[in-house]
Amino acid sequence: MNPRESITVTSSRTDGNGRFAEPPVVAEICNVVRENERFLIVGHGHPDGDCLGSCLGLYVILKEMGKDVRFFTPGPVQDFFCFLPYVDSTITSHPQIRAGE
Repeated sequence: MNPRESITVTSSRTDGNGRFAEPPVVAEICNVVRENERFLIVGHGHPDGDCLGSCLGLYVILKEMGKDVRFFTPGPVQDFFCFLPYVDSTITSHPQIRAGE
């Protein structure tokens, strides 16, 4: 096959022209983000790099959109993850959230 030839991909994730077809849930997620200002991201206990990376990535995106965001994981966060941006913003004990806050 000539590397300059285009390849048409067909699957349930593409439209009839081989372009990616966004699942309806993506629009629903975008609406939730647009319509709300406060978010609590919750990771699993004893977070690994995948948990911290994905949660902190979402944390940064929402913060940059001007949202009020908290990231909670019932820790502990291992010291070797201290290089991750915003890891010091991670809440590892039960958050005490007062009504109206």
